[in-house]
Amino acid sequence: MKAFRRRCHFGLLIPAVIAGALLGFLAAHSIYANPAGASGRYTAPRLNQTALASATTDSLVIEAYVDSRGRVWNYRVISSAQGSKDLTPDMKNVLIFTTFHPAMFRGSPIAGTAVLSLFKIDKF
Repeated sequence: MKAFRRRCHFGLLIPAVIAGALLGFLAAHSIYANPAGASGRYTAPRLNQTALASATTDSLVIEAYVDSRGRVWNYRVISSAQGSKDLTPDMKNVLIFTTFHPAMFRGSPIAGTAVLSLFKIDKF
């Protein structure tokens, strides 16, 4: 009877080990097969090199709405040192031509928002 029990245990153990090894192999393959940005995470838009800092005349906090191509399609002034809720024409022009790396979700570019904090440094 003991020999029969041992064979039953091995008969149940071997398929469990094979299934575990197969699942481990498939999980490792899916982790390494995806590129770094293709996980399920969301990454916010990132600002490219820009002339925004040189165009600002005062301290500003702007929320920029960025499309899936990395271009600003709308903005909102959150705060300004002068209290105005609108930008100067030069600042608007620079903001229109500012480019971003678009927001990413599961490896695909999507629209997103970016908060820009700009400030003017007075030289002594």
